[in-house]
Amino acid sequence: MKHIFFLFQFSIFFVVNISHAQGVAGLVSSAQWDALFPKRAGTFGVHPQGYTTDFYSYSHFIQAANEMSDYLATIQKKQGVWGELITITKKSTNVNYIYSDVDAWWYTNTTPITNIVVDFETFLNTNSAQNNKRELAAFLSNISKETTGGWELPVGGGTNGDYAQWGLYFVHEVGYNSSNSAGVYSQASTLYPPNPAKGYYGRGPIQLSWNYNYGQLSKFLYNDATILLNNPDLVQQDGVLALKSAIWFWMMPQCPKPSCHQVMHEEWIPQSGAYSATKMYKNGFAHTNNIINGGLECRSSSSAAFTQKVFLRSELYKYYLGILGFNSTQIAAENTGNYTTLCFESASNAMEDYTNCDFIAFPVSLISFEANSHQDYYFLEWKTVQESNNDYFDIERSNDGYFFSKIGSIKGAGTTTEMQTYTFKDYTRNKNMHYYRLKQVNLDGTFGYSHKVKVVSEFADMIDIQPNPCTDKLQILHLPAQEKTHISLISATGIVVFSENIESNEINVKDLTAGIYYLKIQVKNQVVMRKLVKI
Repeated sequence: MKHIFFLFQFSIFFVVNISHAQGVAGLVSSAQWDALFPKRAGTFGVHPQGYTTDFYSYSHFIQAANEMSDYLATIQKKQGVWGELITITKKSTNVNYIYSDVDAWWYTNTTPITNIVVDFETFLNTNSAQNNKRELAAFLSNISKETTGGWELPVGGGTNGDYAQWGLYFVHEVGYNSSNSAGVYSQASTLYPPNPAKGYYGRGPIQLSWNYNYGQLSKFLYNDATILLNNPDLVQQDGVLALKSAIWFWMMPQCPKPSCHQVMHEEWIPQSGAYSATKMYKNGFAHTNNIINGGLECRSSSSAAFTQKVFLRSELYKYYLGILGFNSTQIAAENTGNYTTLCFESASNAMEDYTNCDFIAFPVSLISFEANSHQDYYFLEWKTVQESNNDYFDIERSNDGYFFSKIGSIKGAGTTTEMQTYTFKDYTRNKNMHYYRLKQVNLDGTFGYSHKVKVVSEFADMIDIQPNPCTDKLQILHLPAQEKTHISLISATGIVVFSENIESNEINVKDLTAGIYYLKIQVKNQVVMRKLVKI
């Protein structure tokens, strides 16, 4: 029973051309953060846990993401051999240290090593803009669920107890504090022994619990497991550290579990026969639920009280997708075909525990995969630096990034250590966009998928609106110069609020009723739709 991790990329990672902070800020702004979490700890009323300043501030989030982007984890595996050697590199200083060691016999075993690189700079910051947004929606939904002070559905309904409005309200688990929790969530461990005077109850956006999690986070950040084992309260005292704890948990696979980041970017795929539960072979958000709290919420024996939380996580995820600009068809696709947002639907349709850390190392090192628009076709090019028993590549295309179909094949180079360059032309043009991915097939029939790439018309790609959510004035960015622009503003119920040609890229929406709208932007024969939230 084996897992596939990082199917094409084991020892090579992508170079990011912009800073990580800029990449994250490009997905969610300070104004959006304030609008999404208006009652977060320390910003609303008298806080029951005593917070008087903005604990989960936007600046803390950006700082945490930026500081975590300096970390690189290298996981060394030997196929079929128990154990994995994990080292941490601080990229700014090139400091290296062992995060998780192996027994002496592992080093002498002659099985070839495969390196899996986990670059924390890829948090919300890969080369897939769509999956970055899906990952952000998944991250926000889970941290909202773990910390919400809300009590009412529907999510996003605007009621006083709306779960979404109360996200990031609690900092630590209700009922526990540093003076009444000695021995809580403690488990015997030789690597991460609990301090009997401390409690390891949930703290931070993902409610980090248990001594082994505090020990691993401490080892990761400081190369010293004892710091947080002896003072777990640091996570509830420092907003940046609390957010870093959530990013660490989100990004770092913990054998036998993959990471939330991996499953949202489809970098983990279970091998056929590994699981009896068919839901384990679904892609998408449900796996983040299974990773974070699957033992209680996602099992066939889970109680109704816990399975209600599965529904809440799903509703929050779809809510944030809408905020981030996904339309109703795209959101519905998250529960269509091979995708699901629900780790539990019934006792006979639930997820199970992840099994083990074995994997199949696909023998192709893909160093680039690009798609560009030409006048009569889309041009795909990809390069490899090493191939072993590579039979062929299938080229697959999708109009929505979810459902792919084969459009062609190219023979692989077999076994080689020389760089190979492959090209493919797709003459089926779409006025808006196509998504592409590669299916690499080995001589023995095993296969894996590349990351997805998107090619769009220049107009559709560049048009943006800000701020979003907005209050009074809305800017339409990157409109083509000297071209007549027609805009229509449509309510969530389909009513056209106004429709007119515009001379300026600024629209006054001050008198618009709060809610969700769709902005239709038409230049010549090209149309772009953008989702707008008025607050």
